[in-house]
Amino acid sequence: MTTERICDAEMGLACGMVRRHSRIFTRVNGIARAATKRLRAHCGGRSEGSALIEMALMLPVVMLVMTGIFGFSLLLFQQIQLTETVSSAGHYLAVARLAADPCATVYNAINTAPGLPPNPTIAITQGTTSLPTTCPINTATNPATTFLISGATVNVSVTSKSSLAVFGFSYQAFYLNSQISEIVQ
Repeated sequence: MTTERICDAEMGLACGMVRRHSRIFTRVNGIARAATKRLRAHCGGRSEGSALIEMALMLPVVMLVMTGIFGFSLLLFQQIQLTETVSSAGHYLAVARLAADPCATVYNAINTAPGLPPNPTIAITQGTTSLPTTCPINTATNPATTFLISGATVNVSVTSKSSLAVFGFSYQAFYLNSQISEIVQ
């Protein structure tokens, strides 16, 4: 026996309601399918709309992350430039003891180094003695007199203030530091 005959024989009214609800469901399902077809035809396909929405949601997040990476890489570049400049200054002081004015040359090289923030704090010391910004050799009175003593350790220390800005928001200032110790030849 089929289910329709059982329904007719035993329940009459209940089976009629089931048939009517199933026809309503079929009709609603058909309307939903038609609306979905029209929507897909209007949007141009199955996945183009979802790709656009995914891109619209993820693009600001990706751009924020990329901007942060670029900002951090600029700070890293400045730190590398500062370290390289201080290293070159220390090496110069170690071998240029009898140059005309090695301290002024070092101060000028650090102040004009490319890629560094302006006005760094520079300290050049020999042992516990701080060297001035100019330390020329005194050839008039005593050619052996010099600010840089052979065998002594010269220290070059530089601190530079830098900042990070992402999308117009400036964060707390960063202090980039570098120092080197060299033995004067």
